[in-house]
Amino acid sequence: LFCLCLALVGLIFIFAIQGQLQESFGIFFAAGFLMLLSSIFLCYFLSLHGRSFRQKEGFSILVYAFRNSLRKRSRSLAMIALLSSSLFLVVSVAANRNNLDLSAHERSSGTGGFALWCETSLPFFHDPESLEGIQELGFSQEEAKVMKISAIRSRQGDDASCLNLNRVQNPVLWGIPALSFEKSRAFSFVTAKDKSILKNPWSFLDKEISPDTIPAFADHNTILWGLGKKIGDRIPYQDERGNTFYVQLVASLEDSIFQGKILISERFFLHFFPSDAGIQKFLVDADHSESQSIAKTLNYVMEDYGIETTMAKDRLYEFQSVPNTYLNIFLALGGLGIALGTCGFAVLIKRNIIERHKEIAILQSLGFQNQGIVKLFLLEYLSLVLVSILCALFCSLVALFPSLKYSYSQIPWLWILSLLSGIFLNSLLCAFWAIKSGMSSHVPISENFSPGYL
Repeated sequence: LFCLCLALVGLIFIFAIQGQLQESFGIFFAAGFLMLLSSIFLCYFLSLHGRSFRQKEGFSILVYAFRNSLRKRSRSLAMIALLSSSLFLVVSVAANRNNLDLSAHERSSGTGGFALWCETSLPFFHDPESLEGIQELGFSQEEAKVMKISAIRSRQGDDASCLNLNRVQNPVLWGIPALSFEKSRAFSFVTAKDKSILKNPWSFLDKEISPDTIPAFADHNTILWGLGKKIGDRIPYQDERGNTFYVQLVASLEDSIFQGKILISERFFLHFFPSDAGIQKFLVDADHSESQSIAKTLNYVMEDYGIETTMAKDRLYEFQSVPNTYLNIFLALGGLGIALGTCGFAVLIKRNIIERHKEIAILQSLGFQNQGIVKLFLLEYLSLVLVSILCALFCSLVALFPSLKYSYSQIPWLWILSLLSGIFLNSLLCAFWAIKSGMSSHVPISENFSPGYL
């Protein structure tokens, strides 16, 4: 079974590495879990032969503690399995949470590097990237130099984001400035119909697939869950003349502020919907440190349009609130497992100490002081905790392999080390209390043996 788990882990690694790492988080999590099972089976195998280990000469307290930790094999393995699985779950889930504060300024992040997201109540009919559009909005040349506005044209439809639990048939259609996005290399992609598309993805939106079919992008989660589609599928729409055309999903975006929307080129959008030429949505590219002052300027200058300005990362936070809720549930379950593991650890130690009163008596008769016996038992039981932590940490690294490849997945190493250190110290205190409590309840040496035994 151990070899079978290792073989499955190897196959998963080969399959995932050959594919796109961005869509392999779940696969690597499964590989880490199988590795955890393998490590537990390995501990079981070692426990079968560990008791037969003989020291060549002399006496070593470490060897004695190691052999004694295998006295109750089922109890020891149960504690290792419970504690390591809980730690694996907590570390793997917590480390996969994206830190938007650290990555919001990056072009490859879900914000595309944009600082602000703006929506207006009234449409604007000039190109905000042109000089005429800037003058029409009322910006001065100095104000225009510190920001770049990218207009997004929209067609009404159903929201297919994670905020809508229903599966939609007519998702919202947005026309984006493909050339502008291509120059900035904004956003990251999960996969595409053809790998050549990913070389210049946004430029591909300006290419016509067939007379009645145009290319489109969408968020990966939107395609998979909101629409129930896959790359290569087509979605029918009707233009203003009543003619049917299709948008083909040719690539999927990593978690982004475009969740729930279908993105097509601005050129095709104006071709099919010329009367929807008004602009009500903007992305503002500016220095993130000055985003608050720029937002105030936008709110003042475009007050007549009924503008609402939000931070781009706040919009992304809103979309991620749903998956973060599920992550919090898993974290709570893992924390409960850790709490049960440490409490059970203390109860297990105290029970074992009480059952080993004769062994304690023999050690005392051989000249061991209580302080030395406590040290011996601490080494014995803390070795189980250390094995659990090492198993969980190693298997978590396997599960987090895709996260190590991307800067937007900021792994909280300090938090992980603090968690593991806290668990070890907590286990130390629990073990010390249980050993002292168990030893204080044992009977005198002379009562531990029958008269004929001494």
